[in-house]
Amino acid sequence: MPGINWKEMLLRLVKQVLFTLPGTCVDMLVLWLCSDYLLSGYAGEYLLSPFISFECACVTNFLMLSHFVWGDRLVGIDGSGRVNFFLNDKFVFRKRSRP
Repeated sequence: MPGINWKEMLLRLVKQVLFTLPGTCVDMLVLWLCSDYLLSGYAGEYLLSPFISFECACVTNFLMLSHFVWGDRLVGIDGSGRVNFFLNDKFVFRKRSRP
């Protein structure tokens, strides 16, 4: 297809796969810490621990990908602006215009 830079797309795909691996590691580490040491009981081990670990993994993946993979597309948004951008997209369920 004309106009598509396949090398750039392949590079972004490889970078995305590599930079989501730390999120998986964070997910497993937080799940292990929460379920074995911090929370007890059925609700703590099977409901809260996976929820907390998944949220930590999401934040880790977002920060890694927004900085290393998609950083050139978020020009003009500094670090705190990217976190606000993430929180607005995650917790506000309304349609809004993007900058």
